[in-house]
Amino acid sequence: MVKLTVLSMIFILSFTQGQSQTQSKVLELLVAGITKIPVGPYPELRDYMCKSFRLEPKTIAGIELQRLGWGVMSEISLGPYQFVSFAGEFNSGTSGMCQRKQGNIGVFQNQKLTSIIYTKPEDNYLIGNLEVIEGGAVRVLSGDFVEWPVADIKLTNESYEVEAISKLQSFCEGKSIVPNIYGNTIPEARTKLLQYGWKPSKSGDGLWTRAQKMKDSGITEVQTCSGTGLARCYFNYHSLPALLEVVTFGEMNEIVSNYSVECNK
Repeated sequence: MVKLTVLSMIFILSFTQGQSQTQSKVLELLVAGITKIPVGPYPELRDYMCKSFRLEPKTIAGIELQRLGWGVMSEISLGPYQFVSFAGEFNSGTSGMCQRKQGNIGVFQNQKLTSIIYTKPEDNYLIGNLEVIEGGAVRVLSGDFVEWPVADIKLTNESYEVEAISKLQSFCEGKSIVPNIYGNTIPEARTKLLQYGWKPSKSGDGLWTRAQKMKDSGITEVQTCSGTGLARCYFNYHSLPALLEVVTFGEMNEIVSNYSVECNK
């Protein structure tokens, strides 16, 4: 099997042969013009959990990447572009987690590869799944065991840009705003959320000890906490337009790793 460092060097040498009009404002993510993807390492998926992190491609671009020996993670269309994230290594962890390494994003126009977004070998876990966010951008999530947002890809008049994640994200046709709370502790996150009109939702009775202690301390929005794995906790907030669920990990300092918004109908 081709070693990771060797494979990464093949990518760097291949990518730097071309020039791309797109520039990345995120130091860890690199962009280069390229028209051909090197053959991948054909990653093995020996367990169910990592298989669920690998997409069965539906696009011509994704199918070709899979044929070349890469595991496809996401296929996203935005404007004239198709962004396909793929990885060469999948490692399972506890609590249903999967770490993906050798991650890259192929950028296609009219089914033709025009450029690539990639990383240096030491940052090879920074590209995982992609998702479209309101306002017309593609958010890049990391491929590590705990996902977090790494960058936003935004369209320009002539191409696209890789930028730092936005400080604010809109939902429900702009009626709800969630500030960037990733990596914050719950006290830090709730301070920001209150400033943007979110109110803590009350939790129920019969909470486990850890969640009950937080509720007693005034964090009444805590809903439940897990005592195993990443020790995730869930917190609910509400506003007139929407409901917000915030997820944290860590037993000592609950750190925000994810959130989701449900718009009121």
